[in-house]
Amino acid sequence: MIKINIKFLTVFMVFTCMYVLIGGQLFNSIFYLLLMILIICLIEVLIIRFFIDIEIFYKNIDYFVGDEFILHINLKNKTPLVITYVCILQKEFDKCIYVKSFQNIKIIRKVNLQKRGIYNIDDIIIDYKDIFNIWRVNYTKKINKSIKVYPKIINIEEDIKKAKSDNNVSNLNIYNKENNNLIREVRKYEIGDNIRQIHWKLSAKCGHLMIKNFEDETSVNISLFINLNGLDRETYSIYDEQIVSYTISIIYFLMTKGYKQNIFINSIDENKFYINDIQNFKNINEYFFRDNFYKYNDFIDFINNNINKNKTIIILSLESNKRLEEQIKVLRGLSYQVTLILIEDIIKGEIYEFR
Repeated sequence: MIKINIKFLTVFMVFTCMYVLIGGQLFNSIFYLLLMILIICLIEVLIIRFFIDIEIFYKNIDYFVGDEFILHINLKNKTPLVITYVCILQKEFDKCIYVKSFQNIKIIRKVNLQKRGIYNIDDIIIDYKDIFNIWRVNYTKKINKSIKVYPKIINIEEDIKKAKSDNNVSNLNIYNKENNNLIREVRKYEIGDNIRQIHWKLSAKCGHLMIKNFEDETSVNISLFINLNGLDRETYSIYDEQIVSYTISIIYFLMTKGYKQNIFINSIDENKFYINDIQNFKNINEYFFRDNFYKYNDFIDFINNNINKNKTIIILSLESNKRLEEQIKVLRGLSYQVTLILIEDIIKGEIYEFR
């Protein structure tokens, strides 16, 4: 888009009228001077339009909430002309500069990423004027690029260990590698065996040392039931990022420990995921770009409809209630190892309340 200065246009029209109606050396000289300036400045802005170049650079990596996104904008003036006024405009950002002939100027824009999602990099508007401020040109440089901002992953290990299960056990059974339920075999002690694997109770009964070998933890599948409902809209808007961050961090922690996870999310679309590598993990990360998990069905029915052969179950919920506690007792009675993790026990804050 090209615009002309209204004040200059008014003056030019006045002297054009004088030139046509009255004539004379004075009005003729002024008219031709203004006309020459008008044409020269038009040529100037047209040259600049075709010989000014904008390039952008940024790190094409996975970004997480809390990261800083740095956009490098490189402005190149490929002409001998001086650009007295040029503005680089983006949404919530503008930079006006003076550009010398054949000068390259680097502009850095920093954005603190506060919310997960897919973000398009805003198109850049270049706005400039000629040296006499007669013509003003602005045009848009299309970027057509985007970045993905994933939920922040935090070190959740200590928080999980301290999370309360419904029977007040302060750490998860999946941490206890030497859990009797994971014993693969018991045999007589041989020289070189790890003394930590001695089954002391059985050794006392047999009269000689017995060794217990355990199942490889990585062979254990976990069913993870997620219920992130129960917040009013206002509370959700405040703590949404924290809630999703802790949820994703728990999934990531279990994945790094080698556990294969069947994940069931109590949402309107009842999404299910199988996590055993980083690519699967990215898929569930991208699922949490949306907020469909706040639209839900009955959680107890959801658990019952998705119970499978995996004997290790983790239930991740915002809060507990009597029905959920009774359901956990039923599952334990069916030999399932159930751990309840309450996010309200993990997220700490002076004003943090779910109720």
